[in-house]
Amino acid sequence: MKQFKLELPGYLSSALLSVLLLLALVVVFTLYVRAEKAIDVANSQRHQSLKLADELRQSSDDLTRMVRSYVDTGDPVYIRYYQRIIDIRDGRQPRPVGYDHPYWELYSATGKPPRPDSDQRVSLLALMQKAGFTAAELGKLAEAKTHSDALIRREQEAINLVQAAGPGDRTSVARARSLLFDEEYLRQKANIMRPIDDFLRMLEARTQSAVESAIRRAAVIRYLFAALSLALMYSLWSIHGFMRRTLGGGIDEAHGHIARLGRGDFSQEIPVAPGRKDSIMGWLAETRRQLQQLDAERKKHEQQLRIAATAFETQEGIMITNADRAIIRVNRAFTEITGYSAAEVVGRNPSILNSGRHDDEFFHQIYLTLAREGHWQGEIFDRHKDGHVYPKWLTITTVKDDAGRISHYVGSFADITERKAAEAKILGLAFYDPLTALPNRRLLMERLGHAIAKRTRFAKHGALLFLDLDNFKTLNDTQGHRLGDELLIEVAQRLNAHVREADTVARLGGDEFIVLLDDLDESSAHAAVQARVVAEKIIASLSQPYCLSNGQFQCSTSVGIALFVDPATSPETILAQADSAMYAAKKNGKNTFRFASDDRRE
Repeated sequence: MKQFKLELPGYLSSALLSVLLLLALVVVFTLYVRAEKAIDVANSQRHQSLKLADELRQSSDDLTRMVRSYVDTGDPVYIRYYQRIIDIRDGRQPRPVGYDHPYWELYSATGKPPRPDSDQRVSLLALMQKAGFTAAELGKLAEAKTHSDALIRREQEAINLVQAAGPGDRTSVARARSLLFDEEYLRQKANIMRPIDDFLRMLEARTQSAVESAIRRAAVIRYLFAALSLALMYSLWSIHGFMRRTLGGGIDEAHGHIARLGRGDFSQEIPVAPGRKDSIMGWLAETRRQLQQLDAERKKHEQQLRIAATAFETQEGIMITNADRAIIRVNRAFTEITGYSAAEVVGRNPSILNSGRHDDEFFHQIYLTLAREGHWQGEIFDRHKDGHVYPKWLTITTVKDDAGRISHYVGSFADITERKAAEAKILGLAFYDPLTALPNRRLLMERLGHAIAKRTRFAKHGALLFLDLDNFKTLNDTQGHRLGDELLIEVAQRLNAHVREADTVARLGGDEFIVLLDDLDESSAHAAVQARVVAEKIIASLSQPYCLSNGQFQCSTSVGIALFVDPATSPETILAQADSAMYAAKKNGKNTFRFASDDRRE
């Protein structure tokens, strides 16, 4: 199949460059995200630092307001507020939620906390230390805290004067007010605010510098990200050019052609641009042409296979084996005839169907014929899956390879059970009595002829017993033919019970029956005794009452016996002798027997 060329060096370099640029973009983007986060952190730190500094200033103002309110009013609630402010600032009381928002103004106006307390017990100085302030900044805050503590001592002195003043003691109250409003108080207050102001300027400079530095880094990273993005776009565009030249067209166009080929549609031509025969489009065009040829051949083979499959699925069973006689395929008729599914027999030897009625030599001769002539056919018995044995007509043909060696055996067969049954039925109608299922006159005369012919090889006697039922006509005329038929069937069954398997019981017609005894003694006297014993048993058996559908019936029989040993005697002669002896028995009172020869009559 046609090959296509890929501009490998240029393609690989562009692909490698794209991968490196993409990795660089990931790294730069990560740095950019971190730079943006640094800006947020710097702003957040700046905001938090300003809040802490403002809280220190606000707490000083709140303490001043509370102590002055107490001196002016003498209301002890302001002392509680005053002490709570100190305790919160020093971490002895939990910090209220939203303490950086207006709190004591609302609290003193309503007498109720505007927001609940948190679980945080931490001093303001500890929070400042955690905020990442510099040593210089913390020094300023510590200085403000020292001056605030000194001012608290002055305020505590004023509180003590008011608390110690008695009723009408205006001097102590005036002294306390002087402590809170004189120039010394204002100077100490300024001593608190001055380091806070220095701290704020230092904080502003530091945090503003950190924010601006983070912003500058983010800007540089953005420019770098943009540059890398442009480089990646250029690299990808180069790859696109390589791919387009390699494809020989657009990706969508190539995808459409591949999709059509995948669906098995080879009818549409694939256009190839000049100079692009070695591209993927050129390769697809050549592939389409070859696939179109293969598809045409496939359809031709499929048509042949459909014809073969139609022939394979006939009403005859078909079994194909390899040269080692392992079954490789069977048709549906095989399953219907044998009862075995394909899954049950594939890979197994056809001997799975062996009925046991044929020996190894039988099958050996079959394969010898196949090797010599290439085919064999004949009747064979097989065993169905359910166990019953059935006859079939089997044809086996060999298949040979190019070297003339047998590669497969193909066997076709049909179940001939129904045909054999039909033949047996025809044979039964020709040779058997339809009422009693006993051999009729035709089969009797044939067997009698065979028995006479045997006398040429053996000196043993045979005997023919001619039976005629006594008073049968009376039953037939008075009770009807149905009861007469019942009696005849019962007579046939009793006769079969008193003869050997090699002997023959036949019905000539009406109420006449024949018993053919073969292979009696060589001595005529002994043979006569054997025949007489059988005759006596028959007479005794047939004299027993018959249970018919209309009640019991008594019947007897007269028997004529003719012995034979001469092979030259005709069957008709022996039958006539026995018939004559039977009539002699009837004349002698019925229900007895007589021999055809006078010297053996009893």
